[in-house]
Amino acid sequence: MSKAYDIVVYGASGFTGQLVVRHLLSSPTAVKAKFAVAGRSRAKIETGLKAAGAPATTPIIIADSADLASIVAMVQQTKVVLSLVGPYTKYGESLVAACSEHGVHYCDLTGEAPFVADMIAKYTKQALDSRSVLLFACGFDSVPSDLCVFLAVNELKKAAGDRVQVGKVTSAVSMKAYASGGTIDTIWTMLSGSKESKRVGANPYCLSPMGPYNEQIVRRSWGILESAAPSSKVLSYGPDFQYSEWLKCANPISAAITSFVFLTGFAALILLPPVRWLLQKYWLQPGDGPTVAQQEGGWVKMDTVAKSVDKKHEVCIVMRGKGDPGYSGTAKMIAECALALVLDWDRLPPLAKTGGPLTPATALGHVLVERLEATGSFSFKTESDKKD
Repeated sequence: MSKAYDIVVYGASGFTGQLVVRHLLSSPTAVKAKFAVAGRSRAKIETGLKAAGAPATTPIIIADSADLASIVAMVQQTKVVLSLVGPYTKYGESLVAACSEHGVHYCDLTGEAPFVADMIAKYTKQALDSRSVLLFACGFDSVPSDLCVFLAVNELKKAAGDRVQVGKVTSAVSMKAYASGGTIDTIWTMLSGSKESKRVGANPYCLSPMGPYNEQIVRRSWGILESAAPSSKVLSYGPDFQYSEWLKCANPISAAITSFVFLTGFAALILLPPVRWLLQKYWLQPGDGPTVAQQEGGWVKMDTVAKSVDKKHEVCIVMRGKGDPGYSGTAKMIAECALALVLDWDRLPPLAKTGGPLTPATALGHVLVERLEATGSFSFKTESDKKD
């Protein structure tokens, strides 16, 4: 059955939603895609569209996560739903359920591991039956980590041969970025979750079918490829694969200060409810975000090093991104994930054709790398070294 739209941007009135709409309107990578926007309030959507510079004729769909009929009606009009409505633990399940049932592809920005684990447990069979691709973590969490590891392992095999045993893979991240109200709201939701959800979120392998969050997504890619059919298993990372990720600091002193601030800050949020209450009341609110100047001045660099078990071979993938990675960068990442599903379907890896809950690397692979580089905001470079 033909669909009215290629992509529906659900949550288009929010800060990130406006950035996604702007990208879909202006990027040469999106010229062939027909999209609509959706959300609860027509007035807020229209305000958001105006802020994004979108024409007044942009199609609007009214849908509310609390109204399943409206969610189903939205899903039935499109090939892909790009969901920006979080926290996903609160508002995400009805949309995942509808996409899984109706064979519609789904992309989101969630950084909530318990939510992802719950959706995988509940909707894998249904998504496989309908061939719906469910892609979680399609923004800065966790596209750079997932793709850089995928590329590093691939390049290590090129340098050392397909039989090479992949060992430790490490990513070091440096960046200039800012927070937004939506991200802060998600943190509050996760901190107020049940003991079970916190336990799941703390498990580094909770998203692997065989963790922090980027590590969990990477390990899920590892698990998917390890258990895949032969056509996809050639891309597998192998049984000796290990992954860790770190924030790169200028020197040991700045690293110690950063670690201290993070640890004491999160300890205060967890152990002192009055601190959470004050920040929730007076800090960034949903819809707030960095200024245009702050977004344009942001950047990210990720160095991912993959080593063979015998330590004879080593490959480094260097990814660079222009603009604030959490907002302008994230908007482009999730938009390109959705665009790949509709415009490059025939070029996607075999796993995408089976549907189910996948990851950006396992569903989109090199196609997503090409699309991101085509935006002019991202680059992926390879360095290899044979050890004597």
